[in-house]
Amino acid sequence: MTPKRRRKNTTRLVGFNYQTPNMYAIVISTADNVQIFGKVVDAKMQPSRIGQIVIDQWAQIPQIHPDVVLDVYQLMPTHFHAIVQLTREPTHNLRPPMQGGNQKSAAAQRLLPHSLSTLISSFKRGVTIAVRNMRDDATYVVWQANFYDSIIRSDEHLHNMRAYILHNPQAWHEKRGRQQP
Repeated sequence: MTPKRRRKNTTRLVGFNYQTPNMYAIVISTADNVQIFGKVVDAKMQPSRIGQIVIDQWAQIPQIHPDVVLDVYQLMPTHFHAIVQLTREPTHNLRPPMQGGNQKSAAAQRLLPHSLSTLISSFKRGVTIAVRNMRDDATYVVWQANFYDSIIRSDEHLHNMRAYILHNPQAWHEKRGRQQP
């Protein structure tokens, strides 16, 4: 009997081409929402060593993906918020050829080049490799499997998302008290 494959639910908007030049707000959470990225002290985020790796990897994106423009971001103890802009025109269903291999390689081959999912996958992979090297632990899991996105549809939406992202440490501080344990 073959084991059942779990279906990975998506949060992507059905029918939307995530290669489309646009601005996107994203949230990526740690595995099991563990507080590994640092702590909020006096309404300011204090990154841990792992949190600093996230910040450093994020800053490298324009060199790796010149068709991506970074906007605001905010590292939090259990997640990462950012706004990115894709600037390259879609390749209209251009997909890499499918080859034999394991499920991970097949899943990676389904990613569209220059899409939001490909960008986030690349970023998460870079962070994971750096963290595993730092910890000397090849099995350490940094991220949840998925991420959340919001397609920025207006200047007002962009303004509101920027304010929400930048206010996040203050909201965390107010919700959880003056200082985390």
